[in-house]
Amino acid sequence: MRSFVENWSNAIEPEVLLRVPPVPDGVGNRMRDNWLPLLQIAQLAGVKWVEKCNDAIQELEIKRKAETSALTTNDLLLDIREVLNQFSGPEIGSRELLERLLDLPEGDWHTANHGRAISSKWLAQKLRPYGIVAQRRNTGKVYMMADFDETFRRFLPTQTT
Repeated sequence: MRSFVENWSNAIEPEVLLRVPPVPDGVGNRMRDNWLPLLQIAQLAGVKWVEKCNDAIQELEIKRKAETSALTTNDLLLDIREVLNQFSGPEIGSRELLERLLDLPEGDWHTANHGRAISSKWLAQKLRPYGIVAQRRNTGKVYMMADFDETFRRFLPTQTT
């Protein structure tokens, strides 16, 4: 079976590489690159397989976007609270908060920004709806620790110590 598949793949490789099938709308560039080989093979297999691939791509993209959206709400606040619990002082630098979030072993912050690591800009956009805005300092932007208190109280479960 292995040799059959190997011979078959070698035989169709030139034809597969010439194909540039359309990828469903809403699929980002990186994901488009991931799906392209499967769609190229599906085109050779027939219309039925192209439709099945497109349906699967759309379903998985919807699921991925929903997971990313869910991840970036409560999980962000929970992880920020964890970071701030290990920090003392009235303020924390935007870059330091970002680095500490990225260093969390259980955090998925390396892929939460559409498959990429979160950035200071991304973090600011997610915190702004909660009224948490970084202050400008000579050394860079900082978040005031007190600005998080009300948000934690309103949106997160009470912490057990």
